[in-house]
Amino acid sequence: MELVEKAVRKTFAWAMICTFLLAAGVPMLIFGAVSGKFWLMAIGIGFVAAGFYAVPLLWVSFGTKKGYRRVVYAVNNEHIYTVSQLALQMSKTHEEMKNTVSKCVEKGYLAGFLFDGENISKNFNKPHEEPRVFADCEGCGAHFDYPQSQTGVCPYCGRKHQG
Repeated sequence: MELVEKAVRKTFAWAMICTFLLAAGVPMLIFGAVSGKFWLMAIGIGFVAAGFYAVPLLWVSFGTKKGYRRVVYAVNNEHIYTVSQLALQMSKTHEEMKNTVSKCVEKGYLAGFLFDGENISKNFNKPHEEPRVFADCEGCGAHFDYPQSQTGVCPYCGRKHQG
């Protein structure tokens, strides 16, 4: 959920900045033209042009990411695991919801879940973790652990473990 929240906040921030630049660019352009400050007019033109093209795209992207956030919330918190149920819950067509869930999985917003095209399920497969050796340092007495395939070195005094 954290990844999608970050994406929503980031897109919102950029949309607000570009909206402000668009709004600020118009008076800058006018004031620059009237007062003969062509550098100010050029900056105003740049702000208006950038805002004119970026603002609609950013706000549409923001709305899309909010939709992704809603899907992630439904899966994580409401435990809705089928495309049909999600589509019904969010008043979308089956195909639209299938594409949305696929995008959420692709972007990593639904981490820890598997999607087979119709059903979402928790991924209980865990990566293989190497066994660890627990040791007491003979030099300083510190307790530490290290991967079994490596030589143990005390993180405090640097002495190698004789294991």
